[in-house]
Order: sequence, then C-alpha cells, then structure tokens
Amino acid sequence: MPRAWEFRKLGVLAFTLLYLPFQSIIKILGERESPMPVKSDTRFQEPENRDSAIWRFMELWKFLSLLVESHLYFVSCDRLGDPFEGSFLPAEILRSGITDEVRRGITDKLRSFRPGAKVSCWYLSEWESAALWGVYASRKEVAVQSTFNALKESLEGANHVIRIGLIRYMDEAQEVFDGDWALDHMKAFMWKRRFYEHERELRALILEPQEPRGLSVPVDLHKLVRAVYLSPQLPCSFITVVKNLLARFDLDVPVQISSLASAPDY
Repeated sequence: MPRAWEFRKLGVLAFTLLYLPFQSIIKILGERESPMPVKSDTRFQEPENRDSAIWRFMELWKFLSLLVESHLYFVSCDRLGDPFEGSFLPAEILRSGITDEVRRGITDKLRSFRPGAKVSCWYLSEWESAALWGVYASRKEVAVQSTFNALKESLEGANHVIRIGLIRYMDEAQEVFDGDWALDHMKAFMWKRRFYEHERELRALILEPQEPRGLSVPVDLHKLVRAVYLSPQLPCSFITVVKNLLARFDLDVPVQISSLASAPDY
C-alpha cells in the first residue's frame, strides 16, 4: 500500500505538470518585440465576417485622449469588476479530477495573473446598443465605430503581443472548453458568464505580467476610426464641434448623432 509521502509526491508532480505550462506560456507572452503585428492564434475565435462593425463606447475625455495621444488603452482585468475574470470554469475543474490542494494552487496562480492581463473590449454588431450607451445608467458621450480587420491593422505597430477574439459566453456550472482550449490558461480571460451575453464582446488581449497597471498601446487612428457616433443625449450642434476636432487630426470620417435620438414619423 502506498505510503503518505508517495501520495504527497504524486500531488507535487501533478501540480508541477499543470503549473509549468502556465509559467512558460506567460514568459513567452510577456516578452516584447518591436514592431509586433497582432498575432494570429487559432484558439481565438474571429468573426465570420472580418469586416463586421465593432464599437467602442466611451466618455468624451477618453475620446479626446485617444485622439491626442494616438494610443488605445488596455485595462487590467482585475479592474473590470467581474470576479470571474481570469478564472477557469468550475465544471472544468471538477471534470479534471485534480485534488483540492492542486486546485487551490492553480486558482491562486491564475488570480496572480489577472493584473498582468490587459484588454481592450469592443461590441460586435452592425447596430448600436442602448445598453452600452448607458442611457439608463452612467452615460457615454462618444462611440467609435471600426471593424475587426481595421482594429487588427491599426495595432500593427504595437510593441506587445496582441491576440484578438470573441468572448465565449458559457454556463459555468455545466459547460467546459474542449479542443485547442483544453488545459490552456488563456481561456481564463476569454470567457464570461451568460449574464453578459448582451455585450457581444470582441476582446484584444495582452499578457504582460511585469506591468500590473493598464497599458497605452500605439494605434493608427486613420486605420482604426471608420465613423464617430454621438450620444442621443447630445445636441445636434455637437456634430460640428466633433468634425472640427477630427479635422485637427486629419481624420475625415462620418460623424452623426445616435439613431436612438430619432423620433417616430407616425
């Protein structure tokens, strides 16, 4: 019959086999290369139509910062307010059959990765979203419209490894990943609970464990910005203000008030 120390040895071995891949992948993804185009990765699901419209809703001061600095801000996952960011699906952990001790070690390690995971979140849809405009909560004043392809091309001069894909919305109590995502720690940052399905999120992800704060990444605005929409709460006169502002940065793109502001004809 195996002795107690043999069980401990097996536990250490199991933890090491699961832990070392995390360390090696994080080391690779944390390395900077300059210039570094957006990296294609078959594990990240792309939209069927790569010219699909995507939207970034923001406050006016953030829009001004985007124009002035020509940098796209990537926020740390630990600042998003979702405690499930950077975690494995519970059903997947249970299916794996690992011990509680190993599970706690993996969970703690994933949590330590959260500040190093930086994301830029976009809404994938041909239409605007009343919810994301924040009509019923804290308001956003500006929405930048782009496309999946345009976002990738605009980030080609970035000095970080960037991967872009669709968030998967899953039932954490029952669903599990399979295929290329099996035992892959990056999936911890590319899924959300089904409560968030209305966000239809396309996420650009940077893993930079040496930097616990957000990152400002150089972006080509002429490639990124396809149109600018203004909050339905703003007056139409604001269109001229924004057009003049864009002209200062040599950006000639359509500017309009959100169609949410339109009134019925009958």
